[in-house]
Amino acid sequence: MRRIYRTDEKTIEALRKIYRMYVKDLDEPLEVKYVRTRVIQTIGLAIAGRLVKISERAIDEGVEALRRGAPIICDALMTETGIRYKIERYGLKNTITSLSSLRKSYDEGLVEQIDKILGNSSMDTMIIVGASPKVLNKILDNIDRIRPRIIIASPPGFIDAPYVKRRLIVEKPCEYMTILGTLGSSMLAIALFTALLEISMGFHELIR
Repeated sequence: MRRIYRTDEKTIEALRKIYRMYVKDLDEPLEVKYVRTRVIQTIGLAIAGRLVKISERAIDEGVEALRRGAPIICDALMTETGIRYKIERYGLKNTITSLSSLRKSYDEGLVEQIDKILGNSSMDTMIIVGASPKVLNKILDNIDRIRPRIIIASPPGFIDAPYVKRRLIVEKPCEYMTILGTLGSSMLAIALFTALLEISMGFHELIR
């Protein structure tokens, strides 16, 4: 396990309290409970933990992608900034790109831009969507072409977001981590990614 910083020690203690109060008794793996705990801690809303939906092999695939240095593509600069901080802090080798910094709009040339970024490495890619349900919908429309290893998605909204996140779950084109319904934000996408990152370093074992 990598070094735990002082701020991490305070966070782990807070996560222990949340874990004991809200998710300890759930009949599921500790890793999944940790993701739920992280989401609750991030947004300060207990019900948010119950809205987390994780595919069967999402955590294993996500951890493997991190270990392999998989490229990470984000929909928004805000999402990229938070994830880049985590990557740099823990010395990971993953490259990260924000689609919003490369295009004039969320729809303009999205698939073509992803093709340019990935080249032949798409099977190992992590896609993280924290702001735009349109981006997630476009990715799902072209999933056979993009073929990511895992999608982490938490776009907010009352119209498109619930539909497209449900589409991700029903179609399951790849492993996924998402938050059901209207709730979402780049902050929550970062929380899902952070949970995955900390699981890869064994932090989840500390909340028992």
